[in-house]
Amino acid sequence: MLVENFTKIYKELNATNIETIDKIYDNDVIFIDPFHEISGLKNLKNYFFQLYANVEEISFDFDSPVIDKNQITIPWNMLLKHSGLNRGKEFGLDGITYLQVNDKNMIIYHRDYFDCGAMLYERIPLVSALIRWIKRKV
Repeated sequence: MLVENFTKIYKELNATNIETIDKIYDNDVIFIDPFHEISGLKNLKNYFFQLYANVEEISFDFDSPVIDKNQITIPWNMLLKHSGLNRGKEFGLDGITYLQVNDKNMIIYHRDYFDCGAMLYERIPLVSALIRWIKRKV
């Protein structure tokens, strides 16, 4: 049930409904992605509010989860349209989420793994040209 709630919330999440994450996260959640480490549900909601404020469009396609006791791993593909990235054009990014849940079936640990270069650095015009040049040299 948690996986279904998690995927549903993330498929519908936007700057106007951040509070829906209260249904799946414990108050003492730890959230980590390649850019930030956040402790506590209140701080996570603030982070999401800032994050989603600049998102024009976002969607997630989740693959089958792997569940082992209190641990869940969910592969995903995100389509994102953000005015500050990729010249405002939509792009895709693959990633994986690792979750730990407590005995109340609430998420206490959430870690996202994805290529932050593919998400951010390769989507900024001047930086992307430099990265393409470096990749050709390697």
